[in-house]
Amino acid sequence: MARQALAKARQEAEIDLAFGNLEGALAAGFQLVDLRDAEEIAAEPLGVEAWRQIPSTQIVERANELGAGPLLLVCASGRRSAHAARLLRAEGWQHVHSLAGGVRALRVMG
Repeated sequence: MARQALAKARQEAEIDLAFGNLEGALAAGFQLVDLRDAEEIAAEPLGVEAWRQIPSTQIVERANELGAGPLLLVCASGRRSAHAARLLRAEGWQHVHSLAGGVRALRVMG
């Protein structure tokens, strides 16, 4: 199912992707980028280790730290990660996606 989501996202260039858990995203080959600040991360850890932690306000300036992807950007609600994914795509990045609903959606599904 996770690999199907990745294939579909690549075909349709979707920004938001839904996963029932982050292990599914990792199994599909995504590199997780946590856009939350340190306080948010401490209050609600992901449960898996993010590949990178870059605050959403710094994502464009620090884009050189990102791999070729596919990247799954994660924040608390999905709003910052969707915005950051759009910014990166506008800068020419491909295969950048946002976790739909963010960490809160994972908590509800889990």
